[in-house]
Amino acid sequence: MKIADWMMAILAVVYFSVQTRAQSVKPEFDRIGLQDGLSQVTIFAMMQDRYGFLWIGTEDGLNQYNGYEFKIFRNIPGDSLSLSHNHIRALYEDSKGYIWIGTRSGGLNRYDRKTGRFTCYRHQPDDPASLNDNSVRSIFEDRDGYMWIGTSSGLNRFDAATGKFKRYSIEVPPSSGVTNPAVSSIIQDKKGMLWIGTIRGGLARLDPTTDNFIYYRHDPTQPSSLIHDLVTALEIDGAGSLWIATYGGLDRYDEITNSFVHFVPDRDNPNSLQSERLFSLRADAFGRLWVGSLECLSVKYPGSDRFDHFSNEPMNPRSLSDNTIWSILIDRAGTLWVGSHRGLNRWDPFLRKFPHITTGTDALTHNDVRAITIDTSGALWIGTSGGGINRFEKDRRTVFTSDPKTGLSNDYIMAMLTTRNGTVWVATQNGLNRWDSARGKFIRYLNDPSDNFSLSGNLLSSLIEDDQGNVWVGTDAQGLNRLNADGTWTRFEYSESDSFGIISNNIHSLAADSSGFVWIGTNRGITRWNGHFFERFAIGSYGGASGPDAIALIADRRGWLWIGTLGGGLICFDPASGRWIRLTTADGLPSMSAQSIALAGNDLWIGTNNGLVQAVLPDTGKFFSSRLVRIKNYYESDGIQSNEFNGGSVYRAFSGELFFGGINGFNRFFPDSIHDNPFVPPVVLTSFKRFNIEYPLGTEPSLADHIVLSYADNVISFEFAALHFANPARNKYAYMLEGFDENRTLSGTRRSVTYTNLKPGDYVFRAWGSNGDGFWNDQGMAVRLTVTPPWWETWWFRSMALITVISTLWVIYRLRVAQLLRIERIRTQIASDLHDDVGATLSKIALFSELVRSGVHEMEGQSLLDEIGRMSREIIGSMSDIVWSIDARNDTLHHLILRMKEYATGSFPARGMTVDFEADMTDDGVALKPEIRQNVYLIFKEAANNILKHAQATYVQIIVVHTQENLTLTISNNGVGFSPDVMSTGHGLRNIRARAEKLNATLTTGGEPHGTHFSMTVAF
Repeated sequence: MKIADWMMAILAVVYFSVQTRAQSVKPEFDRIGLQDGLSQVTIFAMMQDRYGFLWIGTEDGLNQYNGYEFKIFRNIPGDSLSLSHNHIRALYEDSKGYIWIGTRSGGLNRYDRKTGRFTCYRHQPDDPASLNDNSVRSIFEDRDGYMWIGTSSGLNRFDAATGKFKRYSIEVPPSSGVTNPAVSSIIQDKKGMLWIGTIRGGLARLDPTTDNFIYYRHDPTQPSSLIHDLVTALEIDGAGSLWIATYGGLDRYDEITNSFVHFVPDRDNPNSLQSERLFSLRADAFGRLWVGSLECLSVKYPGSDRFDHFSNEPMNPRSLSDNTIWSILIDRAGTLWVGSHRGLNRWDPFLRKFPHITTGTDALTHNDVRAITIDTSGALWIGTSGGGINRFEKDRRTVFTSDPKTGLSNDYIMAMLTTRNGTVWVATQNGLNRWDSARGKFIRYLNDPSDNFSLSGNLLSSLIEDDQGNVWVGTDAQGLNRLNADGTWTRFEYSESDSFGIISNNIHSLAADSSGFVWIGTNRGITRWNGHFFERFAIGSYGGASGPDAIALIADRRGWLWIGTLGGGLICFDPASGRWIRLTTADGLPSMSAQSIALAGNDLWIGTNNGLVQAVLPDTGKFFSSRLVRIKNYYESDGIQSNEFNGGSVYRAFSGELFFGGINGFNRFFPDSIHDNPFVPPVVLTSFKRFNIEYPLGTEPSLADHIVLSYADNVISFEFAALHFANPARNKYAYMLEGFDENRTLSGTRRSVTYTNLKPGDYVFRAWGSNGDGFWNDQGMAVRLTVTPPWWETWWFRSMALITVISTLWVIYRLRVAQLLRIERIRTQIASDLHDDVGATLSKIALFSELVRSGVHEMEGQSLLDEIGRMSREIIGSMSDIVWSIDARNDTLHHLILRMKEYATGSFPARGMTVDFEADMTDDGVALKPEIRQNVYLIFKEAANNILKHAQATYVQIIVVHTQENLTLTISNNGVGFSPDVMSTGHGLRNIRARAEKLNATLTTGGEPHGTHFSMTVAF
């Protein structure tokens, strides 16, 4: 069995128990029209899809309804993927989930919810495999998956595999005046036979396996033939019976006799069918058949030929919006939908649970009901504020007002009481009244200022009878009275000095318990009469001298006292132990003022200033916590007279029926007949918005399973709905965004949520919902949400960044290694230079020193000493050059030029040579690598030493020119020239070339005819 079938079975059982007290139903409709967003008010077709949405076809557009708003589909001129025509005549959802729409003249449409697109099938005059007419009246899918289409020109079968239509000809007698009758309705019975209702062609039965027809038509000579050949609707009820709506009445097909049972209007029988011209049929889960006609909506009850009728009542907003009923639907929650000529009508049999009596013909004389009682004859007495008393006896109402004939002292009734001996007492704003049934009038009891043993005051508030038969009468500000069994009065008035007296003269409520005690509720708390004196009780934070404003009192079978307060909630007090609990709005009460209380088994029913409450108490004899009390609230939408009830206006009959009065009449009900609707509604996503604008998902929101957004989409909103249509304003919701919210959020009736600045990542949005009676869909709906990161936070970018960092570190490492290698080479070169120059020179010095010490000739010794001094100075110079070259502070072009100039101006003049040193010294910010600086300087020095040793020049010119890219050093002299060949074999020049190669420098030399010329260019 499908879940929907289980749900309907549960609904049937529950609703059957609701209906056991009365066979007939009295729907009160909610009207839905243009003001609610409906595209147009003439409704020809309705259906509910597999997701729970309601689809409504009108004369101007197709509507999808989620209980809160309508989504409207219309033809868009020039858009072939939109609805082909706005006038909708038929709707159907197939087994694959496609929505099929029949239009008046635009052909057949198939709506794909996944793409949001319509496919149109039209009549093509030159294609016999196309639809036979563009006016589509009925659509049906058989158990084999074929689609059957009824048009104004007959019957078609659509094969989805081929996309082709097969046309069927329906035979009609020549007298019908038509050649191929319009097909108004198609249905399949349990044997697989297709029944086709036609316009003026009667009823046909088609065997789809053989394509053979059997026809049923009206035959005036056969009373049991079809009642009329103009068939408008077909329906098969739960028992398998076929019902046929026609323009001549209603027929039921009797399969055994192969005949028809007729139901036609009978003007002498108000419970017969009301109209001959029928348009729609629908069977419900309870065996009833709903019939829509030209004149009204009718319902036929199972096992009976009785019909009840419902029509528009101009003064009743709960009646149908119009009498012409084109379509009927019963949704999976049991709600009845009626499509009329002027709007949509909705009735939920579970919604208005409480029968409501108010003013009107044979009803109340005033809506403000202050007191209720039932006398020993079973007559119901209703006391009103300003309208006197209304007494109901079976079908008769009697009104008592303050006039001499009735003897009633006042029309403002404050309390009523039927005593155990059958006497009816009435407390008014002007005295007490006793009904004398023998005389048919009231006997008055009024205050006599001269008689201290009369009633203490005339402004009365409450009545109760104790176990001795005494009647206690509370006044508004003049104390408490007791009418004794012997007819005498006893007054009890507040005295500050009397600690055993009543606590206040303002008596609001009275109650008697099973122990014979009388409880008195006042504006300063409660007291108890124990038969001898009044006892005072401190409740919670209230002391004995001050307490809750007790406007309602009732004692239960355990001796606990329930106190309804004005603004202090509901209190349960155990006098034996002094323990108490308080129920407030925090525990679920709709109001802090509990005006009236009634007991029903283990439940309390409380009338408040904001609804009627059912408090289900824990089934234990022990005192309990308020957390164990289950609260269920009912409001005006449930059928209660209004949300405001009056203090003390409550009565429980011996039958168990409860009566509650308020400012708009009264309700009467049996507590065990009040049932909640157990339907668990599906929860769907209805909208997704980005920056408060609808975001296209590429499919209907309810079908979306994954939404992908950019990190820049930092304001998003989800809207969702529980698809229970009875009273959507009462549906409750909860939601959670997994990955963001730690727990689900109960949002009450709010069905949307907005999130901002979500971090990139994957989330799951979930929503749950309940129907108006608190039955939750714990599975709810879920949709995945992915927020993509910015490009700099994507995996590929992070991977590239990681690779780049690693590569950079590797390059830095390699550069550092290369730098270390260069430094090592420099060190090696320095060591080599030291070894070659300094080491060789030191060896010579050591040798010359040995010669001097060996005693050479004085002249030779002096020469050796001079040579030792010269070589020592060379060593000092070489060491100075090495130290200079490795000093990082000298790594600029400016320092190089200074060093060369210092050497030139110190060496050449000492040999009698004039030196001209030209260089640009203004730019001192050009940095040089150590190896460039060292080698350039040593090349310069080698060239200068060659001039000093061999050129025999008198004039030397040195020019240093540099750009941002390179340096050019030019040295020339006027000394003796030499051949390039000889020059190329010199040891000094070999050193110069070797160093120039390290620098990739360009050398130019010349030695003839006059002096020498040397030039070197090196790139920085």
